[in-house]
Amino acid sequence: MDTVHPSVPLAGSEHPRAGIAVNSFNINFGGGQCVSACNGLVFWAFSNNLQASGSPGPELSAVGVGTANNYSLPASANEPSCPGCIDTGDVRISGTPTYHGGMISASLNTNGSDAHSHVLWFQARVFLNDNDARCTGAFTNTCSQITGAQLLDEDCYFCGGQGAAGSTYYAALAPNLAGDLTMIYNYSDNNTNAETAYTARRATQAQNTMHDNGSILCGGSSAAVGRWGDYDANVGDLSSTTQNYTWFSGMNALGGGAWGTCIGRDGFTAINQP
Repeated sequence: MDTVHPSVPLAGSEHPRAGIAVNSFNINFGGGQCVSACNGLVFWAFSNNLQASGSPGPELSAVGVGTANNYSLPASANEPSCPGCIDTGDVRISGTPTYHGGMISASLNTNGSDAHSHVLWFQARVFLNDNDARCTGAFTNTCSQITGAQLLDEDCYFCGGQGAAGSTYYAALAPNLAGDLTMIYNYSDNNTNAETAYTARRATQAQNTMHDNGSILCGGSSAAVGRWGDYDANVGDLSSTTQNYTWFSGMNALGGGAWGTCIGRDGFTAINQP
């Protein structure tokens, strides 16, 4: 395994009985970096982590889950007059996974059927038992183990093609308190410099879908060379119990080869917002 990515609880009031992490298969799989495709995710639970007198030690457990989509090393992304100039990385989990209500939301970059980079996003529920029997006495029920995981949503976003040989990459996903999900990501194509866009889905949205093809947060105005866009971030807003917002930030290409940071917010605030 490499890049086993811990999840972060949406709210401090959430107290899962173990720390939950997730990884895809990457460096040592699928011909190396999944050049010949990989499948599946591994979910981890870490419990009884704090040192204490008489403790039996940390409990580590994991389960593997197959994915509906195979994933493979993504192609570098195009931009105007520069095909393949933007490095979209590999197939490790991109962006910090978010934990909310027993569900993990995250994504990775993969090659689509159009041979361009696209975001494979997912939501999965994990299941824990009460305890490993080796943890007794004062440590009873402190050694929770992961016993299963279920992929509830999985979608390769526009993997059949988007724009003029377009690519999406380095998405970050986060739910709000209502369970609505926002995804921020980077986009570029033959006619579009690297920009930041976002899309969302209500908790009641049809399974394995985002609502639309995205909205631009900030456009790009120059070429970007090399690895680009992997500083996106996303988090649910806990400041209000009546307005369920999500805050996010992303990267766009500015003049002179510099990069800029865009900060935005979205949320479903009325019933007539689909």
